[in-house]
Amino acid sequence: MTKIIQMNITKFINSYYSYKCSSIDFCSLEKNERVNFYIEQYSKYGLYSEEFYPTVNTNSCMVRYLNSYVIGPTGELYKCVSTVGVKEMEIGNINNKDNFIKNDNLLIEFLKGNDYLDRKECNDCIVFPICDGGCPYLKMKEKYLGEQHDICNIAKGNLDKFLDIHIDMKQAK
Repeated sequence: MTKIIQMNITKFINSYYSYKCSSIDFCSLEKNERVNFYIEQYSKYGLYSEEFYPTVNTNSCMVRYLNSYVIGPTGELYKCVSTVGVKEMEIGNINNKDNFIKNDNLLIEFLKGNDYLDRKECNDCIVFPICDGGCPYLKMKEKYLGEQHDICNIAKGNLDKFLDIHIDMKQAK
């Protein structure tokens, strides 16, 4: 049994890198590519992704919590791990003993300015409880930088396929 699992994992890793990656340093699949990859791996090797049966997200992103911060190497405070090292995204510094927070406006924007409840497409979405409105930082980048990001959960538009695979897997047991 262990040998079969090891073979499947090896096939999975080899398939993953030959599927998209040109180098080991950069490997990123867009949402639809990831969906196709997961389905292909299940079809070929019986490898099951937990994303086939999405669960309700009860732990929202740390960005949305007042007392959650990422501390940079010299004491800088950030609201998001993706912003570490970006000077413009620094909220404050733990070394400033009088006032840790120096950028109140940015802090407020992270906490409230990109609220998923303000987005009609999120409020109307059937998978909203699964994703909790997507990545707040990417929403800020859309709002202020005009960038386009697919912030929706991988299950959106694929729930039927994923549930079919989940049922198939359960029936096979």
